[in-house]
Amino acid sequence: MNASQHTSASVLLAVLSELERAMQKFPTWPTDPLHALAVLGEEFGELTKAMLQLTYEPHKTTAADVREEAVQTAAMALRLLASLDSYVFEPSAQHDQRVGDAITAGQLAHFMGRLDATPGAAFSHYEARAVRADLAGGPYEAVAIDKSGRVMPNYRPDAAV
Repeated sequence: MNASQHTSASVLLAVLSELERAMQKFPTWPTDPLHALAVLGEEFGELTKAMLQLTYEPHKTTAADVREEAVQTAAMALRLLASLDSYVFEPSAQHDQRVGDAITAGQLAHFMGRLDATPGAAFSHYEARAVRADLAGGPYEAVAIDKSGRVMPNYRPDAAV
């Protein structure tokens, strides 16, 4: 079908067909509304990727791929909507998370495939956000990351100007 042949009825039939397929493959659905939203978000992410690729890297996808992702996203939106009365809307359990507790620079270096968490080692912006922690068991009292992403050993916030 070309674009002019996709009527409202044919689009709705495609979405309902996908909805039925998805419900047969995955007959359960989260009771937690945030997990249900995450399922929809995952489908929307795939749609976004396909749309971006069709726009900027058309050799990687087709309009049919974008349409398929849009249909899957619409089907998951219907599943979310159909379950509104079944959701348990309550906050989830929380835990304390203090600066320095989440990850050490050494752990981050290991996860990132880097063995170099030494002074002057550069970290990306995203790595830098995670590294602002004490070096538990490491050679330095503490570590910070400067704006350029360099490790600053023995950093003391009280000494910073």
